[in-house]
Amino acid sequence: MTIKVLHLIDSGGLYGAEMVLLNLMEEQVKAGLSPLILSAGTPDIEEKPLEKAALERGLPIKKWRMKAGFNLPEAWKILKFAKQEGVQILHSHGYKFNLLMGIWPKSLRKIPLLSSLHGYVNAPQFTKMWLYELLDRKILNHIEGVFVVSGHMTENASIKGIRKERLHIVENGINIERHFCLDEEDNQNIEMFFNKYNKIIGAVGRLSKEKGIEYLIEAFSKIIEFEGNLGLLLIGEGPERVRLENQVLNLGIENQVLFAGYIKGPHKYIKKIDCLVMPSLTEGLPITLLETMWTGTPIVATSVGGIPSVLDGGRYGLLVEPESVSQLVAALQAVLKYEPSERLKVIENARARIRDSYSSKVMAEKYQEIYRMWIS
Repeated sequence: MTIKVLHLIDSGGLYGAEMVLLNLMEEQVKAGLSPLILSAGTPDIEEKPLEKAALERGLPIKKWRMKAGFNLPEAWKILKFAKQEGVQILHSHGYKFNLLMGIWPKSLRKIPLLSSLHGYVNAPQFTKMWLYELLDRKILNHIEGVFVVSGHMTENASIKGIRKERLHIVENGINIERHFCLDEEDNQNIEMFFNKYNKIIGAVGRLSKEKGIEYLIEAFSKIIEFEGNLGLLLIGEGPERVRLENQVLNLGIENQVLFAGYIKGPHKYIKKIDCLVMPSLTEGLPITLLETMWTGTPIVATSVGGIPSVLDGGRYGLLVEPESVSQLVAALQAVLKYEPSERLKVIENARARIRDSYSSKVMAEKYQEIYRMWIS
């Protein structure tokens, strides 16, 4: 039986959650499901990165433009559209559609609503985002199903109130058949940076407080005192960029740090660096971690969220405590001193881990199994 799924998302870029969704869609199409992404945005946005990426992959996507905020009239129009299309499952990816769809009782909504929580960032109290999170927590316990991307997330206060029979763990997966790097354009600034240094440490992701980049910068400033010709490549954009650039200037290391900004598909550069660092303070199960393991680059990451589970307590990459500059320094020194045979062993073990447990095919099969519970 073909299952019609409407994936609902208001995307701010092409980050982990968006990549997971694209990988999931590809597998669902292969498996004979009929998925469609509904990509919401304000009327002034012509095209979002997610929409462009979906079209490039040949995946069905519908642009839906609407005024920002708690727009219930537009939410009702989306429900009408879903019913007209014969949608059997509403699959939300983010708090916006948890609220806009979850506010309607099942008797009015008619279609089961399931939600994937790709990660939870606890916003400062009494801010607008804090209010949205508060409403989200209340809604989540009244929808048909909630997916978390790691077992660790079930310990989050926002998740604990959800009834166990409605809570499902479905770990993220990547498309291991996709050939990363082949269609990515060269970035001249990065190419020049690679020509300048013998070894390069890198980090990829949004430049926001919870990503912990400030601790990586501080650790890097200590390592270069005795590591010599070493560079730090930071790929990503975000609200913390100016503060982090000032930190680099204050430490006097601006010549050895490159803020490359957002890059579509950074895999060719991940493959070339000596170590990828994930100094996050909080995470779900980051897609960059999985892609890096499959690409073939050693990893140093903090023991938060689903990271320790993927790395099996440090077997497939080195783990450090969040905010610990001293542990970051020690771990990075260890990776930079790998002999070629030791580095190759680390890479091969990590790739086997992804192939066996974290492919998008495995992920899609788990989702499909749970979908069937709600339409049978």
